[in-house]
Amino acid sequence: QPSGTTWCVANPKAQDPVVQAALGWACQQSETYCSRIQRGQNCYSPNTLRDHASVVFNTYYQHNKNQAGSCDFNSAAVITHTDPSKQLYLNPVVF
Repeated sequence: QPSGTTWCVANPKAQDPVVQAALGWACQQSETYCSRIQRGQNCYSPNTLRDHASVVFNTYYQHNKNQAGSCDFNSAAVITHTDPSKQLYLNPVVF
């Protein structure tokens, strides 16, 4: 990965209801953000709130990272410089 690459993942310090609400909000912005976590899709497993949230948060972030606050989600998400794709499928969707 090139230096300076960043990803947006679920904040391990955030409470589950905050993460769930942020996930719901992100999915309302565009069904594209949540399409890969649907049953049968490539990011469905592992089927946990935080894994799904990280996929959705990162997809949203990769499409909106030029906007301030695109990886906040009411403090439900954090930016990381460590590639999380070893645990999750988080490659940005290219349109």
